[in-house]
Amino acid sequence: MTIHLSSGISGTYQGALSAGDMVDEIDVYGFDTEVACYMQGMYSIHAAKMAAQGATAKEIIAHLNKMKAHEKDFIVVDDLSHLQRGGRLSAASALIGSLLQVKPILHFKDKVIVPFEKVRTQKKALKRVEEELAADVARHGALEATVIHSNCEEKAKEWMEHLQQEFPTVTFHLSYFGAVVGTHLGEGALAMGWFPKNV
Repeated sequence: MTIHLSSGISGTYQGALSAGDMVDEIDVYGFDTEVACYMQGMYSIHAAKMAAQGATAKEIIAHLNKMKAHEKDFIVVDDLSHLQRGGRLSAASALIGSLLQVKPILHFKDKVIVPFEKVRTQKKALKRVEEELAADVARHGALEATVIHSNCEEKAKEWMEHLQQEFPTVTFHLSYFGAVVGTHLGEGALAMGWFPKNV
């Protein structure tokens, strides 16, 4: 069994399935998480725990699909210049957005990263993400979540400590963006994603 970051931003998922088609002796079960970073890792951790308990690949994939049906993720970008360099934002929009302190909130939709909302100031953007979290806490109760940072660990820890106090039924993990994703988002970016615990 193989678990991959979103096929909308990487060809590794399709590559694994193609490799499986080339051999007759091995059954390859691929799972497209449709996300990246630690959110992808959370799927892998759940899969590993199920495998250790004797679950089959088909049973694991069925469970991961249930998780995916309720997964939420949001990314708050702090520095618009990196989105502009990566071609996701025009130079004029980046300049105006920076002057107005616009902090775009992004999320994965249909396997790619797209805008969710545009909010002025990072504080308000993080608060908006918290509203989405609160809605799912009210809907599902206990959640498992991760806070992810782009070279701003102290800021991420402060946010996570605040979240832990506000949402005691949520289990939080701290993680970071790797070099590739971090390059596109720039320093100072913060993200949060979560699943219900009881799916």
